[in-house]
Amino acid sequence: MSTRHLDPPKRVGWVRVLPSHKAATVLLRQYIESRVGCADKHESACCKTFLGTLNAVQADDNAAGIDLVIRKRA
Repeated sequence: MSTRHLDPPKRVGWVRVLPSHKAATVLLRQYIESRVGCADKHESACCKTFLGTLNAVQADDNAAGIDLVIRKRA
């Protein structure tokens, strides 16, 4: 089954000017937010939990400086 139709509908221009690690964090957050409430209840629950944890560590304007980094497998 394709999940392409579930992707966020558009990428706002400001995402393109962010450093790559911040853009990756924003885009991944948008995708995970789009999966909350999906038909697969387990996936939806996992997405909610992940977003709750990410929100907690990035609270207060991300004072801890936590961003997601996607790296190639070593």
